[in-house]
Amino acid sequence: MTNIKAIQVAINTANKTAGLNISLKDVLELYQYLEKYIHNQTHIRNAEYISSLLYCAKEDYKAAKLLSKEKIWSLSVYHLQQAVEKISKGYGLYLGIIKKNDLYGRKKEIKGGLLTKLFRKNDENKTISHITPRTFFIFLNNMEKVIDCLNKCNYLKKKINKSDIDKLKKYIERKPERLAKMDKNEIYVYLELCKKFIKIDKNVDIRQLRKTIKKFKIDLLKNLKKVNLPEHELNSIDRNLTYTHENIDKIIKLFGISGCIFILSVITYPHFSYTRYPDGKLKPTDYKPGLGIVDSLDKIFIILGNIIKNFDVELEKHLKRVTKNAHLHREERRRGLHH
Repeated sequence: MTNIKAIQVAINTANKTAGLNISLKDVLELYQYLEKYIHNQTHIRNAEYISSLLYCAKEDYKAAKLLSKEKIWSLSVYHLQQAVEKISKGYGLYLGIIKKNDLYGRKKEIKGGLLTKLFRKNDENKTISHITPRTFFIFLNNMEKVIDCLNKCNYLKKKINKSDIDKLKKYIERKPERLAKMDKNEIYVYLELCKKFIKIDKNVDIRQLRKTIKKFKIDLLKNLKKVNLPEHELNSIDRNLTYTHENIDKIIKLFGISGCIFILSVITYPHFSYTRYPDGKLKPTDYKPGLGIVDSLDKIFIILGNIIKNFDVELEKHLKRVTKNAHLHREERRRGLHH
């Protein structure tokens, strides 16, 4: 049986050789995040459901804008919250940050080889909704690890301050009523942070990052062969790291858009019930100019509109890509059977 400590030593050695300068725990968590993302990029998984979520988000977005023009503020904010929630879930499923089962609170046994179980041992499955926005916390954890790695290794031309992430942590911990009553200046601070994330791919030294990933892959595979890791697991790691090396610019861009969606989710989720029922601490009649979310609608519409447009294009490309891969796989199997 392969020794887990030997695997950890191999990963740590590759980590140091590549100059990543991050902990073993962080390497494992980053790999787990990438493994889920890459699997989603190369398989047809929840594609129809994600497309349906995107369609519903577009309809909510249109409704929010129309209601805003008619100055029906509470329902405009409600449909905005719904659009952001559906985009957040759809994007989370697309990137592999969450699973469809997470949306319903189902637990699933971890399957896979020794290394897969090692990478996933701290993964949890809990319900995700507007009331328990677990997607936010999962993404914030991944976001913090990635940004910390990029900062430490000097891949960011302009560093993203840890204080920005700390602000988000404190922000999430506030009571929904406090979040819902934020003034427009507070909201504008987070919308500015949105802009940082949406342009993160322009801020990363992709060339240097590719060199590091290549070094890490070569050294890791060499050391894992010495500890007799099964061939299929070595092949899986090779495929994942090769995909990461070739597509790191796209991964970083999608990661940045995710950060933006995350921030919009935190801004809007408390308005789910306050906008519709008169028995809360904030009532539908309180939604009028002077309330931060109402004063920020136009700015949020612009950001969310761009995200929806980008996601629409990306999802269409993704569906074509995985359909083509599935066709090629079927053809290979058919030829194999004939031989």
